[in-house]
Amino acid sequence: MTSTPHQTQQNTQSQSIHLRPPCLNAVTSSTRQLFTILKCVSFAPRAQVQLSAEGIRVSVEDSRVMQSHAFISKSLFSTYTFHQPPSSDTQLLEDQDPDDPNAVPPPTFTISLTALLECLQLFGADAAARERHTSGYSTSGVASTIHRGGAAAVFDQQVLRIAGTCRLVYIGEGHPLSLM
Repeated sequence: MTSTPHQTQQNTQSQSIHLRPPCLNAVTSSTRQLFTILKCVSFAPRAQVQLSAEGIRVSVEDSRVMQSHAFISKSLFSTYTFHQPPSSDTQLLEDQDPDDPNAVPPPTFTISLTALLECLQLFGADAAARERHTSGYSTSGVASTIHRGGAAAVFDQQVLRIAGTCRLVYIGEGHPLSLM
């Protein structure tokens, strides 16, 4: 079977994407701060995300009437690694420095802000709010946590016995923003 030059180019690009480190790899030990910042701009279901070496910019717009921006600084993460991906659309001019962050546009993509907030809740971002609402109960322990909170408490960090650590990974264009 023979491959066309176009197929060979696609295979080479596909392999190089997997050999490069992810565009973003960020770890936080507390999702509460991320949840709170994103909740402030959650008046629309979708958001545009722009990644940079300094942090993550989230922009939300509603009918071109109202607009909001939130910047999540890299200092909110215990680990924040950003690798500027090479541009597939524009060719660098010969006089441009390939390490210049202005030479290639920053990675930008659209996400469902509603889904992201729900995922952050699974990592325990709203655990403190649930504790305030259930603090009047005198019983303690895992069984009472499930009983007090109902089905939503099944995802409580105390029940799952996990730390609130969350890792955000973005491999590059055409890939999802992953939370682990």
